Amino acid sequence: MRPCTVTICRFFRALLQLILTLALLASVTVLAQEHPWAEIMHYWVSSGEQAALRVLQHQFEADGGQWVTTPLPNQNKMRGAMISRVAEGLPPTLMQWHAGNNIVELAELDLVADIESIAQRQNWHHIMPKVVLDSVTHKGRFIVVPVNIHGENWAWYNRSIYRHLKLAYPRNWDEFLVQAPRIKAAGYLPLAIGASGWQLRILFTDILIGIGGRKAYLQLITSNRTTLNPTILLQTMQILGALRQYSPPDGAELRWDEATRLVINGQAAVQFMGDWAKSEFLAAGKIVGQDFDCHLAPGNEMVYVTVIDAFAFAKTIDPRQQAAQRLIAKHILSPKIQRAFSLAKGSVPVNKNVDMAGFDRCAQIGIKSIRDDNAAVPAPSLVAAFVQSGVLDVHLTNFWHDLALTPEQAVQQLMTDLQEK
Repeated sequence: MRPCTVTICRFFRALLQLILTLALLASVTVLAQEHPWAEIMHYWVSSGEQAALRVLQHQFEADGGQWVTTPLPNQNKMRGAMISRVAEGLPPTLMQWHAGNNIVELAELDLVADIESIAQRQNWHHIMPKVVLDSVTHKGRFIVVPVNIHGENWAWYNRSIYRHLKLAYPRNWDEFLVQAPRIKAAGYLPLAIGASGWQLRILFTDILIGIGGRKAYLQLITSNRTTLNPTILLQTMQILGALRQYSPPDGAELRWDEATRLVINGQAAVQFMGDWAKSEFLAAGKIVGQDFDCHLAPGNEMVYVTVIDAFAFAKTIDPRQQAAQRLIAKHILSPKIQRAFSLAKGSVPVNKNVDMAGFDRCAQIGIKSIRDDNAAVPAPSLVAAFVQSGVLDVHLTNFWHDLALTPEQAVQQLMTDLQEK
């Protein structure tokens, strides 16, 4: 074979160098594409919720993942967007979800990835309280991944207002109705609430528990609701109606976190809201026991209404999203992430092995309650189909805004609908 000329040899060396360079670039591109990539669809838009979500984001990015968020303004809009995306074959990697009966639909429609093998490896079945396991598993298998537990039936008091007026925190609803005119006469708003269906539902069930206890509450949210004592229901509706005059005049458009800020800023005395409200106080630099106080709603001391935030892992064929799901599942229930997430969000961890040192007294009450099967009960939105359908919300909203509607009429209309559902 004849040796190549100088020109030809240079040409082949240049060609070989080009091939090697292109191969290297291709391999780098492939490696970049293999980085886990996660799109998180959620409706956590308040400051405290965002702080909690960043805990997961920072861990994921520290492990080399690429994190993208798709925030929606509320749960209904998020679910609508999720359904559209799934129908188009472009599901998000993770979807914020509430645990409870509605996870069954995800399983039956085959919309979620199988995470049971991960659950078995990480012993999920043994690190959570019963109230959590019952809400996130279907036929013994995990459908969604719980991330934290909230209590729904809390009261958040502006400590300065109560000190200024020399008022003790109310032990029952009658005491609060005695305090409300005094608070209003002093120039404060007695009750901070956005008059939307779900916020009114929380207030309604707080009152119901205060009047009828655990038994009445469970009757409402289960198939036994038709046996609910009409007198208890009427008393609940009467108190709800009496509170209308002490609420914000523009409450129909008030978001829950905007209502919380009324208490934070010293404009309102109390908000009856889940402990996600605490994250707003903390984000504003307020200190429990100094600037604000937390107590379970009047008469609710023996009942703890739980809401479990979770993530649904969408079924996907994208290898980067599958890798992201495995990576997030690896960390999401670790004591480190559980602790940081709950401290940011005002909740308590689902992992029973988390060290609770450093959690405030509100969280300590919560953790004690969820480990007591006689105290912890699921929120209505987790178990009651008629609540998930919005029937109760519609009735309460109509009653709240229609001053001509009497408590007796509202109860009659509600009982008629409950018997049909």
